[in-house]
Amino acid sequence: MKDTSIAVKFNFKDLSVTPEDVARYAGGSNYRPDAERKALAGDILKRASAMAQPAFVYAAHHINAIDPEQGVSLFLPRNNLDAGTVFIVATVCTIGPELENETSKLMAQGKALDALFLDAAGVALLEALSDEAYAHLKNEAAKEDLYAGCRFGPGYGNIPINAQKSLFESVNPEAIGVQLKASGILYPLKSLSFWVMWNSQPPPEGSAYKCQNCTLNNCAYRIAAKSQ
Repeated sequence: MKDTSIAVKFNFKDLSVTPEDVARYAGGSNYRPDAERKALAGDILKRASAMAQPAFVYAAHHINAIDPEQGVSLFLPRNNLDAGTVFIVATVCTIGPELENETSKLMAQGKALDALFLDAAGVALLEALSDEAYAHLKNEAAKEDLYAGCRFGPGYGNIPINAQKSLFESVNPEAIGVQLKASGILYPLKSLSFWVMWNSQPPPEGSAYKCQNCTLNNCAYRIAAKSQ
């Protein structure tokens, strides 16, 4: 199944991230940084962007090629596996290890605030990358006259974290330098994974923005839907 994996590399300039995003991940949605912290967020974002090595890899598997009694399909929401499901796409994203290493160095030097904002910038860059990866998959689905569903994966909703092993077995994360540790942690740490369904039927109407589809309504980092 890994033989069908396709790796895509991005330039950090292709990722839409703002100092406000950095501040949100540093202090939560209600955090309102002063002028000094805003300037720090901007400076840190520039440093983070230079360290990031954004890339993602994906593999699309036809539903008829997946054994329903084992592997990836065991972890998928059964209501998503309807007659309209044509492909299951496994995806892994990363911004590489350099930013994480620099964050550790800053902490060791006692520069906790810089480390906090650099880590927040890494999260913002990774989230922006996952959005770009989803947009790419949506476009690829359209080429086949299919529709991309919402992202979901290990740790999303009722899907257990140990589903990560099954996801990794259906794509080649080594192509972008990502490993799955025995503990279930991804390395580099600024990495994430998800599945997407490609369906023959369009998704139901509603917000496509992930915060509005997430069940964690009290998340400290939740933001309002982007204006259409």
